[in-house]
Amino acid sequence: MIITSEQVSNGHPDKICDQISDAVLTVCLEQDKDSRVAVETLIKDNHIVVAGEMKTTALFDLKTVVQNVVKPLGMENIIVTNLIGLQSNDISQGVDTGGAGDQGMMYGYATDETDEYLPLPYVLATRVLEKLMELQHPLLGKDAKAQVSYDYDNKRITTFLVSIQHSDEMTIENLRVIVKESMIKVAKQYRQNLDFNILVNPTGRFVLGGSYADTGVTGRKIIADTYGGFAHHGGGAFSGKDPSKVDRSGAYMARKIAKDTV
Repeated sequence: MIITSEQVSNGHPDKICDQISDAVLTVCLEQDKDSRVAVETLIKDNHIVVAGEMKTTALFDLKTVVQNVVKPLGMENIIVTNLIGLQSNDISQGVDTGGAGDQGMMYGYATDETDEYLPLPYVLATRVLEKLMELQHPLLGKDAKAQVSYDYDNKRITTFLVSIQHSDEMTIENLRVIVKESMIKVAKQYRQNLDFNILVNPTGRFVLGGSYADTGVTGRKIIADTYGGFAHHGGGAFSGKDPSKVDRSGAYMARKIAKDTV
């Protein structure tokens, strides 16, 4: 049985949106721990739309919050549209009485195959992107994806794939050397085989990336946020939601229960 898991980097357009939504939530909770926040973000090029509902006493400048997220990713001259309104009284009344603002399905999962209690291919895909971002290589971009296919019958990696944004000055040959080195390091760290099939930017050039190559939306990477496809998912996103939203708090508790059980 071969199972494939995917992960994306912090410069992926959907992940940029997740980070912005959570940055708004964070600034609210820092000032008002009882803040109720449900924020979604959409990004295309340098246009960023932040929409949603909240009930909070926090005061902040939305553009500054957004800039703090995107500036380290190399984005300048952004245009921010604020479509945040007040939380619905109908939703609020459910939370006021000690309940939640909505119903939902939440799943928790854990496995003993890694120290992280997470599926091995999912962890490998995550760690290789972390290593590539840690390099801070001047010719590598922030937008990247990784996929790892793992043969559970024979306990081995079959295919390791990374697509990563790069400067126009970098050759595909040099890029593949750098990425392959990170793949090997991660495989060794988790005591895996090194004779896997390596795919690096299999379609070729990946110079234009981030929101200039694709639109990003909060909550489109919910599988990458959880267990890499190894478990059921209720469909609710985490980012931009305070603990009164069971999509987030319920899923976190289910994960804790699963991890404690393992």
